[in-house]
Amino acid sequence: MLKAQDCSVTAGVVADPICWDGIIQLDGDSSGIFSVNPTWELIVGLSVSIENAADLNSLVTFYIPSTTYTFRISASCGDGVNVHKDINITVKPEVTEGCGCNMMYDKLFQIPY
Repeated sequence: MLKAQDCSVTAGVVADPICWDGIIQLDGDSSGIFSVNPTWELIVGLSVSIENAADLNSLVTFYIPSTTYTFRISASCGDGVNVHKDINITVKPEVTEGCGCNMMYDKLFQIPY
């Protein structure tokens, strides 16, 4: 007899790709019965800081430009099934048209796009 899992998780991000001086905000969602609540972790990429891994909508800091990261949200359902979803996030290089400080520099020196 097949048994359906009794929980699920989803993974997203507020914006991707992001500018090198932007904000990475993980965007998770969950539903169902959990024996272990959902948490975020970095599974691919250089070391970063997830401000609160148990917060479904946590911020990520200390990331590096020109890098792609993979984050995973995972949990254990009440019936013992482990669930996870992965999300890739790309941080643009420091010199990218339309990003942060570059925009101010471009306006100051009237560099067209």
